[in-house]
Amino acid sequence: RRPGSSAAARARTGRGRGFANLASLILFAGILGAGSLPLLELVRWPLIAGGAVLTIAGALGMWHAPRDASAMPDKRPAARAFRLSHALLFVAIVAAMLALSAFLSMRFGGGSVLLASMFVALAETHAAAASVAQLFQAGTLPVDTARWGVIGMLAASVVAKSVVAFSTGGPRYGLRVTAGLLTMLAAAAGVAWWWPPGPVGGAA
Repeated sequence: RRPGSSAAARARTGRGRGFANLASLILFAGILGAGSLPLLELVRWPLIAGGAVLTIAGALGMWHAPRDASAMPDKRPAARAFRLSHALLFVAIVAAMLALSAFLSMRFGGGSVLLASMFVALAETHAAAASVAQLFQAGTLPVDTARWGVIGMLAASVVAKSVVAFSTGGPRYGLRVTAGLLTMLAAAAGVAWWWPPGPVGGAA
């Protein structure tokens, strides 16, 4: 392998990271919708704004990415579309989160539920999203609490992904990834702030 090829490969990965984060955001939205369509309707414009930012970042990154095939790793790890252990872990986290949320809601109210969700989102954003969507659908969470809770889960995800980016790719890669994620979060939070939600069917 040519000297510097690892650095070039990391650069290419960093520039295309916007599309990977976009895919994660789309999955996040899909899980929200599967658990509660009214909640997805409630946060659709903030999510669209965040997705637009990631799309632009990914497109710009790929446009400036190196075209030299030698900059890519010689070997790629084998990928598996489905892993039973991951699915079981996801179900276990959701079940535990729902049980904890029910307890916290009875003792301390909806705010504590969302605080717990944000902590869970540091490790597994999609499981936290599934839990919050089900709680909203059941009428446990008020509209504003659930709406800003989704933004809070995105913020927790940004923290977790930024830490991983810095630890695995170094300062330059970490700064590039974090900048894109923070811009996405700012766009989503800005739209949530300036665009008050209208009536939502099925909301508490």
